Amino acid sequence: PKIPVLNTPSTSQRSGIRIMGFSLFGLSPVTLFLWFQAILVFSYLVLAVVSAYFLPSTFEASMGVRLPCSPEKVWDHLEDVQKNPMSSKMRISTTMKSESEWTEDIGSGETIVCRTVTSEKPTRLVRDLWSEAVCMKGEWIFLLTASKKDDGTTTTLRVYSTVDARWGSFFTPFLRLVMTNTNGVEDGVRDYLELLCQDIGVEFVPVQEGMIG
Repeated sequence: PKIPVLNTPSTSQRSGIRIMGFSLFGLSPVTLFLWFQAILVFSYLVLAVVSAYFLPSTFEASMGVRLPCSPEKVWDHLEDVQKNPMSSKMRISTTMKSESEWTEDIGSGETIVCRTVTSEKPTRLVRDLWSEAVCMKGEWIFLLTASKKDDGTTTTLRVYSTVDARWGSFFTPFLRLVMTNTNGVEDGVRDYLELLCQDIGVEFVPVQEGMIG
């Protein structure tokens, strides 16, 4: 009589399914759990990055302040980028490249390139900012208006800031997420004006756009 041949699992099958199905392809339950968690985290990051590219890429803010000095005096303080850096409180050091271009070191190996593109003393000043680390560029417009009520001894300074984060880099989607959920641009303008008022020697009191005049 023929001896029946039993279908026994191969070595690979035995290593793939063990302990009542609690091991897969030779991996322990703990390893499987860690891999599952890693896949979830990776999927979440991919989803966040892809979603961030559909968020706004341009952010704007404006703020005004009245200063008890002439536009010429305020202009002199604006031009002193050593005392009044564009990155305000974050600035560690400033390196001048020319009268109209300089860099500001804000730590962690990141620098901001600043450049004056329009200078119409003492009424209008325009500056460009560029951060290569996060591929972000910005434009700041300063408008100075002398008060007609007190013979020009009071100046209304209005600052308009625009940040463009549409350029591609690894940090771009995360930057958009932060800028969308915070008041980063407005805080930057506020910090700058606070430092400027401190340099002039007056209290910082912001003026709403509708009240500027």
